Amino acid sequence: MKRSFVFHPLLLALYPPLAFFIHNLSELEPRLIFIPILIILGYSLFFWLIINLIFRNLKRSAIFVSLFLIFFFSYGHVSNLLQKVIESKLLLKYDGFFLLLWLIFFILTNYFLFKKIKTQQRVDQITKFLNVVSLVLILISFGQLINYSYQSRFLHQEISSTRKQEIKQAQSTRRIELPDIYYLIFDRYASTQSLKDYYNYDNSNFINFLTQKGFYVANQSYANYPITDLSLASSLNIEYLDLLSRAVGPGSGDFRPLYEKFTNHQVGNFLKSQGYLYYHLGSTWWPTGGNKNADVNYRYQHPRPLLVFLFKFLETTALYPLYSGSIMVNEKDLMQPLSYEALTRETTLDQLEAITKIPDSPEPKFVFAHVLLPHEPYVFDQNGRFLSRKEAIEGDRRKLYLNQLIYTNQLIEAMIEKLLVKTKGQAIIILQADEGPFPKRYKENEYVFQWNQATIDELKEKLSILNAYYLPNINQTGLYPSITPVNTFRLVFNLYLRTSLPLLPDDIYVIKDRKHPYQYINVTSKLR
Repeated sequence: MKRSFVFHPLLLALYPPLAFFIHNLSELEPRLIFIPILIILGYSLFFWLIINLIFRNLKRSAIFVSLFLIFFFSYGHVSNLLQKVIESKLLLKYDGFFLLLWLIFFILTNYFLFKKIKTQQRVDQITKFLNVVSLVLILISFGQLINYSYQSRFLHQEISSTRKQEIKQAQSTRRIELPDIYYLIFDRYASTQSLKDYYNYDNSNFINFLTQKGFYVANQSYANYPITDLSLASSLNIEYLDLLSRAVGPGSGDFRPLYEKFTNHQVGNFLKSQGYLYYHLGSTWWPTGGNKNADVNYRYQHPRPLLVFLFKFLETTALYPLYSGSIMVNEKDLMQPLSYEALTRETTLDQLEAITKIPDSPEPKFVFAHVLLPHEPYVFDQNGRFLSRKEAIEGDRRKLYLNQLIYTNQLIEAMIEKLLVKTKGQAIIILQADEGPFPKRYKENEYVFQWNQATIDELKEKLSILNAYYLPNINQTGLYPSITPVNTFRLVFNLYLRTSLPLLPDDIYVIKDRKHPYQYINVTSKLR
């Protein structure tokens, strides 16, 4: 009798994390996939061995395990689909009742299936079928990886810039006093006018605090680009991205060249050449999580990029409802859930505390921090209380954003007070957003939203940003209300490091859609 190999449980265990990685390929580090795969394969093999002790038949136990894996890893996808179909805020993915129904469905499926496959011949047929299906899925996945690597094989060389030589020629020729520079990005922080027009909120108390402390608030400032990837690649390289677009190709959807631009950015390289130490305080978003060129990468309590990958992946599984809820006693959280939201809370608070400790070191410092506030996930109310998952999901999106922004103001004010005292008011401090909050239509269709069809209000809401400067010991700063991030360091370098970089036109661009990050549409005339 010809024996057949049984390998489908292991391949079906391998496929979900691999597919999740491929789906987010342009935004994830390849190394992040290995630990989840090893963990899942290990647990799946162990589970298979245990089930085989019950069935005492390798192929039957393999079929049971494969069915379990399919149900386990499809849970989040099915709940998301149902939630969209019924257009409800029911917490399907987080609801224990839905998990119970899903478990009953799994048990009934197994019962009727094994009732039908009484003969070994039927078992062999199903085994071959599952072997073929699982093998095809894995081959398709590896094919996608190979194709992606082939298409991007030319994209990951260092892309030359005409501006790089410009900065080298403009470097100071003699030693001058170097003020510390704090470049603090508060993601999706809207301008005062945008908050008034689209959120019916008066942010003048916070703006008055900044101006009283000596900040200049550019109240007509817009982001040069509508998403973080493009904005940081532009502002940290003091240039627009036309050259990058031509080098990569406007049809490309690969974000990695952008990530390389703000890893090996001109601002950091130039300041390091002038004698600065580069401190990098990244977010839970892996492209800014660390920087290989930084002298100091601030380390938080957790290996954040890996945990973010695991949290996001686990949201697709049936394990999620079991670990994502809080333990409550008398309506108070005794234990916060292990989740991306909890990680975001810890990281942002840790970031802001760490920034105030950096002035203690004596050397000239360039500090870059990417803070995911008031960016989603919404984890704070206006008083800093941690929101429950139910509150964050069921709450009004605009109110959640405003409440998190109000608490962000409190955190920024406390941080600024400490920084000004510790630096004796001699450090350059730049508070800037990389983009504004999501307009409603964009939020609902982020990856396919056509920016060339956006209304003026949608453009203003997404592109109008906070942009504030504390520039000590300079009488004529050259700042103006409509300055955009692309000119931030051109101006700072000219004022403090004796360069003579020309300011660029303060142009504003959108992209065709999220899948085409190199197709730019100039919308400046619509917004000025």
